[in-house]
Amino acid sequence: MVFQQFTNFQKADFVLVNSFQGLELHEKELLSKVCRVLTIGPTIPSMYLDQRIKSDTDYDLNLFDSKDTAICTTWLNTKPQGSVVYVAFGSLAKLNNVQMEELASAVSNFSFLWVVRDSEEAKLPSGFLETLDKDKCLVLKWSPQLEVLSNKALQENKSIAREICKRKISSQI
Repeated sequence: MVFQQFTNFQKADFVLVNSFQGLELHEKELLSKVCRVLTIGPTIPSMYLDQRIKSDTDYDLNLFDSKDTAICTTWLNTKPQGSVVYVAFGSLAKLNNVQMEELASAVSNFSFLWVVRDSEEAKLPSGFLETLDKDKCLVLKWSPQLEVLSNKALQENKSIAREICKRKISSQI
């Protein structure tokens, strides 16, 4: 699917990139060798940047089930500030079985929201989903990332991340 999206891009007058030159100058220069590139980013709704435009709250495009959005937002809004660990690897990253097991072990003692795509779910430890405390943990196939990252439940939880790292490192020594 990704490959097919780019089969005719050289015929385009411009390729618009949701980034800015200062962030990805090297990538822009490389892409500019094969087509004209205009950086137009970040194209993030005002709600998450400067809040100048109160009605600008989303991208107006969602390829996923809005039911997951409602479940995710409702669940996060019940959690105290800084109490939730967010785990998401995007649409393309793939972890192997051992990595999924290690990650499941690392977050199991914390409140967490974990986005696990259908293609990755079989890599979770056997029985993992069935043993989760539904008030403490939420596993979804998709999440509204901007809403999640701006939610109070994820703010200032650096101490949780440090604790997870310490536990995993000490168990390997």
